[in-house]
Amino acid sequence: MGYMEIASFGTNSIRIKGKNASIIINPQDKGTISNAVILIGNPQKSSLKIPTDTVIIDGPGEYEAGGIKMTGVKAESQTVYTVTVDGVEILLGDREALEKAHQKLKDHNIAVVFANTFGNISFAPSLAMNAILFTGEKGRECVDTIAKDTKKEVPKYTISVDKLPSETETILLS
Repeated sequence: MGYMEIASFGTNSIRIKGKNASIIINPQDKGTISNAVILIGNPQKSSLKIPTDTVIIDGPGEYEAGGIKMTGVKAESQTVYTVTVDGVEILLGDREALEKAHQKLKDHNIAVVFANTFGNISFAPSLAMNAILFTGEKGRECVDTIAKDTKKEVPKYTISVDKLPSETETILLS
């Protein structure tokens, strides 16, 4: 069983890397190679650094890149994504979009919340069974609000489908 990694690549950018492929969310470095790029939280496309031959996913639909399956679902004016990497189901979305869509979403193993605004996050524990990762400008405030003493701060989170925690972990990707 291979390990899957979610790593911080700047304030609002992460890389999800599986055994055979990787995707970058909101890339900030053109030199980063990946099978696909997902845009979250309506970023300014002009400020992103996307290599020319990369598949860009920005909206609802079903996608696949290098064996990573991705599904985008409309949530108000944004899109939230389910990404399956090496058997682990990951939910990706902007805090505001996830707040609006959380009742329509099924449980995932891991939820990654892009928190660029601070607001209601009481819905967050219902998004994932094993881990909730926060990133973005207001990620620390969100983590502090829902996890007073059971939080971790890490630059990358590595896990495999057979090693998922039984209690939900709250993590700040820094």
